[in-house]
Amino acid sequence: MNTLFLLMAEFNTPNIELSAVSQKYFGMSPATAEAKANACKLPVPTYRIGTSQKAKRCINIQDLAEYIDKRREEGRIEWEQVRTGKQKGKEHH
Repeated sequence: MNTLFLLMAEFNTPNIELSAVSQKYFGMSPATAEAKANACKLPVPTYRIGTSQKAKRCINIQDLAEYIDKRREEGRIEWEQVRTGKQKGKEHH
C-alpha cells in the first residue's frame, strides 16, 4: 500500500492541520506538538497557510508520508536485527 495515497484518502487535503495528526502520528497532545513546532523540534516541517499567528499550523501530506515510511523502515531493520540475533542464538544452543 502507498502511504501517501492512504493519507490522501484519510485527510482529503495536502495541508494537514498539526492538531489532526499530533496524537496519532507523533504520540503527543496538540499543545505539545504546537510547542515543538514553534521550536522546530518535530520530525517534519510545519507552516501556517495564513500570515496570522492564529492561523492553524499545518504539515504537508508528502512530508508526513515520508516520515511514516522512514519510521516503518527503521522498525523493519530493528526487527530484522533482533530476529536474526535470536535465530543465531538458538542455533548455538
